Amino acid sequence: LIEQKYFTVDRIAVDTTRPFHSEPPAQVPQSLVAVEGSAVLYAEGCEPVDLVPGRAVVVPASVPAYRLETTGTSSVIRSQPPPNS
Repeated sequence: LIEQKYFTVDRIAVDTTRPFHSEPPAQVPQSLVAVEGSAVLYAEGCEPVDLVPGRAVVVPASVPAYRLETTGTSSVIRSQPPPNS
């Protein structure tokens, strides 16, 4: 959606046949906001987090990978700084 020098914003579409798996460790924090439907955020060593429309969660840079799953369809906005060079 948006790509600037200091941050990017994109939309992640998730459905029952297509869960979202994060890219290899980007080593940057990510902000996720559900805008449609609901999803569950799973990350190793962390409790699952329910994402409902309007709820935001910050995934720390120390989290190596995460996935988003849903029982229907959902849309999540992700904002993050560019990966470290």
